[in-house]
Amino acid sequence: MTCHVLRHTHGSVFLYYNLNIKYVSRQLGHKDIVTTLQIYSHVLDELEQTENRKADAVMEELF
Repeated sequence: MTCHVLRHTHGSVFLYYNLNIKYVSRQLGHKDIVTTLQIYSHVLDELEQTENRKADAVMEELF
């Protein structure tokens, strides 16, 4: 495992466990949050799908 892979895993895990993206961006030393959003978009897409399923379940329960 390279340092780069370890760094990417670190960022992915932090985001997966819902740590604030601004915090993760600072921890990774990115110039700005846009860099983090671009690099980790695959994790954010997966998290969005999970949130969509949760929202669907809430709506089904309400109606």
